[in-house]
Amino acid sequence: MEWMKNTRVPIVNVLGNLDNVVPPTHKNGPLYGGIAIHTQADALQIPNRLKIFKDFSHELQRHFNPIFPAGRATQKRWLEAGQFAADFLYANVIKSN
Repeated sequence: MEWMKNTRVPIVNVLGNLDNVVPPTHKNGPLYGGIAIHTQADALQIPNRLKIFKDFSHELQRHFNPIFPAGRATQKRWLEAGQFAADFLYANVIKSN
């Protein structure tokens, strides 16, 4: 996460707390979990937001399986995650300029 020391780009993370593909607290490159990134961004005073979907895994599904398509409930969570990211980025990128 050394790259974060040289930037002030707003960061938004959306994740499921049960993600086993990229665990939320994972701190070993090249992938880092959203909680690890959020903690580092806070320490460096980089604008950031974190949204955690409780009891969901990767892709915001109960049991992530890339072979089967996502159902309506998962798609609804994706829309909620997208709106969360859009609201944060609007407030921190568009409105601040």
